[in-house]
Order: sequence, then structure tokens, then C-alpha cells
Amino acid sequence: MNCVKLILPSLSLFSLRLLAVVPWLFAEVAVGESFSYPSPFANQKVHLARQPSSAALAPASSATVPSSVSLKATSGAEPKATGAAAAGISQIYPRGTQFAVLVDTVCRGRSWYPKTESGHEVQQVTLNSEMHAIELEALFESDPCVRGVSEEALVRGTAQGEYNDPRFLEQLNMSAISLKASGQLFWHSSFKINQEVVIAILDSGIQLDHPDLANQIQRNSEGKSGYDFFNNDADPSDDAGHGTHVSGIAAAEPDNGLGVAGVMGWKVKLLPVKVLNEKIQGSTGKIANGIRYAADQGADVINLSLIVEGPSAMIQDAISYAIAKGALVVVAAGNEGQALTADNFRAPVSYAPTMSGLVSVGSIDAISGLPSHFSNFSPAFVDLGAPGSEGVGVNNNLVLSTFLASGYRSLEGTSMSAPAVTGAAGLVIGLLKTLGKKQSPGEIETLLKNGAQESASLAQHFHKGRRLNLSNLAQYLKNTHIFQGSGGFEEGL
Repeated sequence: MNCVKLILPSLSLFSLRLLAVVPWLFAEVAVGESFSYPSPFANQKVHLARQPSSAALAPASSATVPSSVSLKATSGAEPKATGAAAAGISQIYPRGTQFAVLVDTVCRGRSWYPKTESGHEVQQVTLNSEMHAIELEALFESDPCVRGVSEEALVRGTAQGEYNDPRFLEQLNMSAISLKASGQLFWHSSFKINQEVVIAILDSGIQLDHPDLANQIQRNSEGKSGYDFFNNDADPSDDAGHGTHVSGIAAAEPDNGLGVAGVMGWKVKLLPVKVLNEKIQGSTGKIANGIRYAADQGADVINLSLIVEGPSAMIQDAISYAIAKGALVVVAAGNEGQALTADNFRAPVSYAPTMSGLVSVGSIDAISGLPSHFSNFSPAFVDLGAPGSEGVGVNNNLVLSTFLASGYRSLEGTSMSAPAVTGAAGLVIGLLKTLGKKQSPGEIETLLKNGAQESASLAQHFHKGRRLNLSNLAQYLKNTHIFQGSGGFEEGL
């Protein structure tokens, strides 16, 4: 009996940070000698929303603020701490926190800034590593060309497609695939998705009562969800965490004020099919049965974040069955860092070139956009890349998603890449259903590929250097299936 081999990464847990609202105190501030206007920055230059904690500040780190704008002091003097910094207490801003920085563009020594009529311009700065509020405040206060700083806040409209999930900014994998921008099509007010899509997760199960997943689980009239082929019962609960993590990337509930968001968060149901045990191992027979079960239950997309060393006619047959029943199958490329060839065969990924309706996915880094070091690759066998790591070898940050005990955890691997494409497939299928268009799994595969972004740096790893970009995909669908020509939405996709 063949054993499913899945390489698991080391685990890293992000900490939850909630923002408090700080009132704005308006006062007059002069801009050059031309005019003055009421500004909250006149009496208080730095407005950090985070309230100081009662814990003493640890020794300052060497973290810097990465952006196209240098915010280091130009005078050579040591930064002077004020506010919370002067009190010797501080909280930590996590990596990914964004700040709006008002820069005097006519400031001496900064003449290379773009000029604006007001003499100021707001620049966006994103942290690529965690940093104490005391360090940030001192850094900004010491820069004579910075006129004001506030933490970026989410601007929300009234339509679907926005995210108030408190850890969404930590999900760099979602920004790397342009999730929010793509909402202008998939959740557009005129033709947003209104038809439900069923995504089957064949894995170690799902925590069925996880707060970010409970509303996404498909249940029958008796309240039952999916099936456990490993223990042969109707309770596909997760005892490893892997399946729960994969599920969150594909379809965690968005805009619910909790945790994280999935790629397809609305109009989706997750079908949990447990085919792996607590050690994240299984057999080809159980996986084949799981694939057939998912197809018989009406799954639109089946996610397989697993790999078999060598071919498996049993799994190949089951995938053929599922595709014939109308299910697109998305599979992970594997984590061995090897080139896939006819001699170095891995099921099910290596079946991709010969099976229409099967999409194979490798891993790219969400920060660099380059192939992840662990990802298997081949322009012949791997269709496209999607984020499965975030700065591996630099900041050792991984992909954040849902986990056991109603928690969240960060993992890396092509197991994290595949569900991003699974969610994207769900968006495509949901949109086409809404438009009254039924297309085959092979046609959905073609849409995903043609709507991908092509990158020369990925050409030796994935077919045509393709990587998932939901904004590109939305634009392609707009031109081919909605307006069937050029043009844009009023929101400006």
C-alpha cells in the first residue's frame, strides 16, 4: 500500500494585534508661507493608534522601516523619544502594519520627492519585520521632513469584498495574489457572485466548529458534514491541523471581525473529506475513495494538498472520474525542491500534462515573488505558482491560516499554495454560474491559466512562468465573459 508523503514545515505563530481608535486633535498648521489649515499634526506629529502597554520596553531592535521612502533622521542626532517612548513602555507592531506618512516634499535634502502643490505628499510605509512603537515614534519624530504619521486604517464601503478580519494584514499571501483588487469583479454590485460553490478539502479533516470556518461547512439535513475515510465514520474532524489550515486559505469566512480571510470567502461551502491521519499519512485507496465521494457529493473543486512517491493508477482513475462528474481537481506539486520528470514521477501532480481538468500548483514566495526553495518544479508538470512561503530564509515568516483549538498558525509548503488556486477556481466557477454559464473542468483550467500573470523569473519552474494573480484573472474574465472587449468598471478594475 502506497503511503502519502507530505513534508511539513516548522511552525511559527503570529500574535494577534488589535487597534484602538485615537481621537484627532485639530489645530492650525502652516504649509510654507502660502496658507494654513486645521491639522491634527500641528500639536502631535505622530498618531499611533496602539495604546502603550504596562510592560517595560525590551532593548531596541535593529529593525528599520522598509519602503521607497527613507525615514531615518538626517541630522545625525540621536532620535528623541516622546509620548509612550518617554514613558519607557511600548507595544509591538507586527510585520505588515502600514502607516500613512505625510512628507514635506520641498524639505531640504529631500528634493527628489515628487512635488505637490501643497508641498506635502502622503507616502505609504509597510513594516517587513515587527517593531516596537517606541522605536517607530522616535524614528518618525527625528525626521524633519516628516510632518505627520498615522497608522493606516481600512476604508470600508457598503458592498461585499471588504475585510475587517484583524489579522488580514498578516496574510501577505493574499496581497501577493491581489485578493482585494479582484473583488471589484467577483463582488461587483451589478453581477457579484450569487451562486454557491462547493469546495472539497481532501486532507486530515477540518475543525468543524472553528469560528472562521463553521459557517462555511456544508451540512446535510441531519447536520452531518462530509466523511472520514480513515476511520470509516461520518466525523471528519481534524486531528492534525493540516486540513484546517488548508481550508482557511481556500475559504475562511471574511469580514466577520475574526482572524483571517480565505480566497473565496462568500458563497462557498467546504466539504470535509478526511483521508489522512494525525501523522498526515494515508493510503492511495482511501484517497481514491475520497475523491470519488467528493465528486458524488457534487463538489465543484477538489483540493489535494498531498503527494505520492511514484505513480498511482488508483488515484489517476479517481481523478478521471471526478473530472467526468464536473469537478476541477487542484493538486500540490510537493516539497522536495526537485525537478519533476518522467523518471521522477509524483502522483497526482505528474498527471497534470495529460489530464484536462487537473491543475498542478507550485510555491512562490509572497514577498519576493520567486520560487520557494522547497517547491518541486517543472515547466512541463507544474501549471502555475501561488504563495506558499513569506520571506523564508529572511524573516522566517510563513503563511498564516486557521488551525486547531480555534486558533491560527503559520505553515509553509505547496500545501498552502494549492488552496489559493482552489479558492480562485471557486471564484471563477461562482461567477460563471451567476452569469448562467456552465463550463467543464478543462475549460475552467484554461481560464485559470490564461488569466495568470506570466513572469520570466518563473519560466524554468512553472509552465510559461505563470503565477496566480486574481486581479489579472478578473480582468481576463471581464474581457472574455462579461463585456467581451476592453473597458472598465465604474470602480476602475
